[in-house]
Amino acid sequence: FQPGRPFVSPLLAAPTFFEPIARDFAIYSDAANLYLYRNSLHTNVNHASGTYNDDKWSVCRQQNLAVLVNKADLPQVFYPLTASAPQAIDLPNWPINYTAGAMESFRNILVAGSITISGNSNPSLLKWSHPADPGVPPVSWDPADPTKLAGEMSLGDDTGEILAIRRLGNRCMVYKEESSYALDFIGAPYVFAESQLMNLSGVLS
Repeated sequence: FQPGRPFVSPLLAAPTFFEPIARDFAIYSDAANLYLYRNSLHTNVNHASGTYNDDKWSVCRQQNLAVLVNKADLPQVFYPLTASAPQAIDLPNWPINYTAGAMESFRNILVAGSITISGNSNPSLLKWSHPADPGVPPVSWDPADPTKLAGEMSLGDDTGEILAIRRLGNRCMVYKEESSYALDFIGAPYVFAESQLMNLSGVLS
């Protein structure tokens, strides 16, 4: 097993996405499919709907879940990763007709950014889930449910796109095209307090 080598038959010239998860365990893609490499076997693990519309995936880990997002398809989740043959499925309880360009796990909450709703781009929109129980996806993303901590906000005054979300110690960092923000968990009812770190310090797409 050598990272970066093509796997499926016919062999890919170069996988468009490759993410090692554990020893002898990786998820990778071509233009329209997701594949799993595990125990020297290569398996197509597309969701039940078939192929995908974008190959620019990013991945985050939450305990024994792996969540993959791109801007054109519903988020995909593999769980549990300890299963003998985990399969990609649409992320349960994710809102219908929403996609996300970035996602990260923070304090058992999934934080998503660059949201598209029914084809309409909301590049500064940040959404977060209710905290998930160990080993399962979040039960809600509904900001209108007063019994849950799920919420959303438009991040910053600029219109730059949210390009990446990363954990950094006790903070969740959100990187836009020309600015960066820190999210601090403060609990109900607001859940997160955001602070801008610096203009013109985002990340390249």
